[in-house]
Amino acid sequence: MCLFYITNSYGGQCERQEEFTLIIHGGSGSGNKSKPVQKKMMEVIVVALQNGFHLLQSGEQGEDVIVSVLSFLEDSPYFNAGRGGNPNEEGFVELDASIMRGNDKNSGAVAAVQRIKNPIKAALRVMNNSRHVMFAGSGADAFAKKEKLEIVPNCYFYTDIHPKKSTKINQEIGTVGAVVWDRCGNWVAGTSTGGFKTKTPGRVGDTPIIGAGTYAENHTCAVSCTGHGEYFIRFAVSHSICSLIKYKKMSGLKAAKELLDKQLLPLKVKGGVILIDNQGKGYFHFTSKGMSRGMVTEKGIMKGGIFKNNRNLGKVHDRLQ
Repeated sequence: MCLFYITNSYGGQCERQEEFTLIIHGGSGSGNKSKPVQKKMMEVIVVALQNGFHLLQSGEQGEDVIVSVLSFLEDSPYFNAGRGGNPNEEGFVELDASIMRGNDKNSGAVAAVQRIKNPIKAALRVMNNSRHVMFAGSGADAFAKKEKLEIVPNCYFYTDIHPKKSTKINQEIGTVGAVVWDRCGNWVAGTSTGGFKTKTPGRVGDTPIIGAGTYAENHTCAVSCTGHGEYFIRFAVSHSICSLIKYKKMSGLKAAKELLDKQLLPLKVKGGVILIDNQGKGYFHFTSKGMSRGMVTEKGIMKGGIFKNNRNLGKVHDRLQ
């Protein structure tokens, strides 16, 4: 491992490593989308990987990379987060998001928000600018407004892909998430979602719950989940995966399979996870039909897909030419 010192955007220094890893997911419901939508999802993920790669390469902190790439996905109508969020049973959109950094285990989250354009940005502000971990509902909207984040009317989130009125319950829950191992050697995770269609107003899933949908601990793991949130809360999925890596010395992939295959699948609960383990190595695993995803390391080669096998998505610099 090659180490060097670099000054970051905050004016501080750390012993920087050459290596870094970024993984993004676009939800465990991706396999049920139409082929044109799947193509668009992967195009957005590729651009997010490109942007994240250059931020990490320049020495940006993991938490800022997480917020950058997830805000980009929140702004896309092709994902169930931000602008593409699913409406609840009364026809309006409520959004959840969280972020956690592994060096000090600081974290921030917002839940059931209706007017914050980018919930992941609000989660970052909660982590960095408040003494709390989570704000919910109108309190979260008010906090975001005080922080001068962009506030939009709820109708902004309605799209042709996720119309306001829907009577079909989609159990293949969609979410977006990202995990990072940055050049300071910090593990960071973030997740953002609109929940599932026709959820009861005020329902909060696993996404903003630290230890359920999101968890990060330096030298152990960074995890972001997508799936049936109620069960991911009950099984504390993200924290449990990290505990298996830390205490049982499992690989990241084996730990993910222990939770998704052995504990949740017998209950007919499907979903997926992306994670970076204690060696900085990235993994994905899902039990749903598909999960859109992409990964890039310092080598600049992007890999990912929607179904079981990763495919080569090209080199970052080739894609930019």
